[in-house]
Amino acid sequence: MQMDAPHGPEPNPAHAYTQQRTHTSDSARTHTPRRTTPCCTMMPQPKNIIDLSQPLATDKVYACEGHPRFNVCCILHVSNGTFATVHSLALATHTGTHVDVPYHFFADGARVGALDLALLTAMPAVVVGLRAKGPREKITRDDPRPYAVRMQHDIWMGCSPLTRRG
Repeated sequence: MQMDAPHGPEPNPAHAYTQQRTHTSDSARTHTPRRTTPCCTMMPQPKNIIDLSQPLATDKVYACEGHPRFNVCCILHVSNGTFATVHSLALATHTGTHVDVPYHFFADGARVGALDLALLTAMPAVVVGLRAKGPREKITRDDPRPYAVRMQHDIWMGCSPLTRRG
């Protein structure tokens, strides 16, 4: 597969690249490149994507007591003649939007690098309201059960439970 830059004075960012495909003619059996639709439209398009990530800010508390606070510091900036702007980040693994992997709870559990990213994308989700839970109160497997009964579906099978807390 070969990628080409678009032609024309002002390319549309959504069509930044087009894909070159090799087309085989049945009669001549020759290969001729054929320009097709942009790559981004060739992929299966999900019906609805909701970005659940939250922005980070230094004035918010994200982590548990004892964890380092989130901090960002500009080390180099192009306005000072450097090649690129570079920032230093300090944060705990539980800062902001994150995934708790099995290793977080079990010494022999899978680490984040071993997770199949398909588990984290394009998955049906169920919003479970747990506003009655306190800020540090443990969420148990039984807490969302009333939602599963009402929906006549076990939300732990094939769906991602998203908790809404107060």
